[in-house]
Amino acid sequence: MARKKKGKDRPLHELYPPVTLKPMGAATSQENQGNLLAVKQMPEFPVVGGLIAHAISSRSDRIMLDYTQNAVGVRYEVDGVWMNVEPRDRQSGDAILVVLKKIANLNPQDRRSRQEGKYGAVFRSKEYLCRMTTQGVKTGERVLMKIATKKPKFETLDELGMRPAMRERFKELIDEPKGFVIVSAPPGEGASTLWRIALTTSDRYVRDFVAIEDKKQPEEEVVNVSPVYYDSAKARRPSMSSRDCSSRCPTCLSYRNSATARPSRCSAIR
Repeated sequence: MARKKKGKDRPLHELYPPVTLKPMGAATSQENQGNLLAVKQMPEFPVVGGLIAHAISSRSDRIMLDYTQNAVGVRYEVDGVWMNVEPRDRQSGDAILVVLKKIANLNPQDRRSRQEGKYGAVFRSKEYLCRMTTQGVKTGERVLMKIATKKPKFETLDELGMRPAMRERFKELIDEPKGFVIVSAPPGEGASTLWRIALTTSDRYVRDFVAIEDKKQPEEEVVNVSPVYYDSAKARRPSMSSRDCSSRCPTCLSYRNSATARPSRCSAIR
């Protein structure tokens, strides 16, 4: 009789509840389903689910796969710190990448060009949106995946733990007709959440809000806040996008990622 594998020897997809992968990025739902069917029978398909489940269970919001000649390095970002996890052999790693690229409607054969896509995942009844970027590098290829819950964990300042008196004062400041409100936090410490709640707390239905954003790093959209994008890869500064949207005469400009903020992530609402 074969001995039952111990927990540490079992593959990740056998250690966690199953993950449902949702293809995205194609022009039609039929094409998305076609991409899914093309890889669903591959042995590595459940392995991808195990990778996602392990990352989420480890409280990671980003996964990096570094492809070299003989192996694939795997790292998770947890609370702003990159942690190494068990690497994979190149053969299985290549098959994993085929699955990932197909469900994100990317080209699995292109290992050099920069490609960007997204796919969905459902784990333990919670929905996630996974944004993926692949880029050829000198050693092989690098893959970065950002995992975000579709439904935010926190919706209000109250849920963040802010006391009533402070909430009232914050509301007064953010609704002032002139001035700046700066939202800042170290990487991985809730800057995106605080930024989103700050915007939703403001009076977006009376004033015209425009968000200046890097199209390479889009954030979750906020109702009644119109995004205007600039391309950091082409060295277009946010200030240029500010001039681009000036014809709209917005009463409030918001910068989610300040180009001058280095040690911490800093955003400003003007």
